[in-house]
Amino acid sequence: MSVVSDVSNKIEKKFHISNDFKDLNTTKVLSEADKNSLPSISFFSLLVSATAICSLGLLINSPAVIIGGMLISPLMWPLMKISLGVATENRKKLIYAIKFLALIILLSILSSFLITLLSPIKIINQEILSRTNPTLLDLVIALLAGFVASLALMKDSVSDRIAGVAITTSLTPPLCVSGIGLALKDFQTATGGFILFFANMISIIFISTLIFSYSGFKNKPSSEIRKKGIMVVTLVLFLTSIPLIYYLRQYTFQYRTYEDSFEVIKEVLLEKSDQIVVKNVRTEIKKPLGERTVFIEADIIIPEGVSIDYRQQDSIISALENKLNSNVNVSLNIQRSISIDTEEEHIYRSTVLSIKEKFSEELSKVNPSAIISSIDVQEKNQVWEINSTLRINPDQIISEQQLDALEKDIGDNLGLLIKINLTMVPTVDLSSIQKDVPTRLESDIRRIIEKTHTNSIINSINLELLPAESDSTDKDSDVNDEKIIAMVDISLPLEENLDNISIIGEKEILESSYNVDIELVINVSKFTQLTF
Repeated sequence: MSVVSDVSNKIEKKFHISNDFKDLNTTKVLSEADKNSLPSISFFSLLVSATAICSLGLLINSPAVIIGGMLISPLMWPLMKISLGVATENRKKLIYAIKFLALIILLSILSSFLITLLSPIKIINQEILSRTNPTLLDLVIALLAGFVASLALMKDSVSDRIAGVAITTSLTPPLCVSGIGLALKDFQTATGGFILFFANMISIIFISTLIFSYSGFKNKPSSEIRKKGIMVVTLVLFLTSIPLIYYLRQYTFQYRTYEDSFEVIKEVLLEKSDQIVVKNVRTEIKKPLGERTVFIEADIIIPEGVSIDYRQQDSIISALENKLNSNVNVSLNIQRSISIDTEEEHIYRSTVLSIKEKFSEELSKVNPSAIISSIDVQEKNQVWEINSTLRINPDQIISEQQLDALEKDIGDNLGLLIKINLTMVPTVDLSSIQKDVPTRLESDIRRIIEKTHTNSIINSINLELLPAESDSTDKDSDVNDEKIIAMVDISLPLEENLDNISIIGEKEILESSYNVDIELVINVSKFTQLTF
């Protein structure tokens, strides 16, 4: 009596569970395995058809077609025959089954190779990629599937589940991936697919050999063939699991990298605007010089009027480096969205624009030298609030009376209730910089951008003049310590990057020409994509 039968009898007595191993017909099981793994026209027809269906399903990225190929694949039977050969100590059958399995593997890879060469579709898609990164979890799944496959072969009551086993074991698709990789000369894909197949295959042979060996298939109490067979399979399984453990750790880190990247990018950018959308986050881990670097790319959709500059990108990089404990390289593909306004939204936007224009017009009458650094208009309880920051000469500060008059003039003209909140930043008359410098410098910066990036679109150039820090020791110095900050907003094609080296060189020429320190801040976005 087998070990399994002994244990099942004890369980039956103690827990009143039926022992259905009593009537195990080993002769019928062996005959069934021999019949279904016999080299024949029908077997090879099924094999080639299953390989063709799986290969085409992989190439067209169709899970349903791939599952169809799995269901008709006869690849499971040679594995069962190898396991039975070890369990029954039948050397002749065992050697024959191993040779037959090797032939089947070569034929499957060759069939997939030829189908890929003939196919008009030759793309490594998601269905193919998902079978090129096996982990220890795949090995565990294959062990469980092999266990069910062994039971299905021994017990008719379980054989109804054999379709599920065929899908779960996933033997044919990885072999097809290997053939596809070879046809496309993508040896990394080919290797990854074959490792997954080999892990599944050795797991099924291992577990089914144990099941058969202790379920009444032994001809002798002890046999060198069975002992050596189990030892060899166990050793191969152990060696196979070593790289799979590494792949599992790598996959876990990559999954955590994706999750953390998405959350950090979203968190940083939502502080800028809650209408920003983060999508298609892609991560890649590389170790060019032994030091791990995570390359992150994401598509960012931003609404009109919102811009993302280097400060947000630096915040993202800093947060991710702390969270992932790795070097991080971030690339953000900026796209702008345009929404179709409702009638109410159109009226609101038009009103905001009218208020801004009227504010600028009336302000120039009150103080022509005032510069509007920022302006925001919002409606609160039928009162339109204007929040603006002005750069203004210290001796021309706008008084409360002037502010009240400004509110009244704008409100009377537009027929609205207006409330103005001003933040006035004093500036100094930079006598050492000629009056026409800003105009000429803006023209020179525009010329530099157009020269270094012929396909660029210059959206805006804003110049800010900062006074020199007071230092009594340098009063008589000829060196100009004043500073100009140039904020440049440009758009580039998706495939073009900013030429930092050329721009820095041109900037140094400008500084020498104007005898002033220039800080050039360039905000780059990619060519817009309309989203409706």
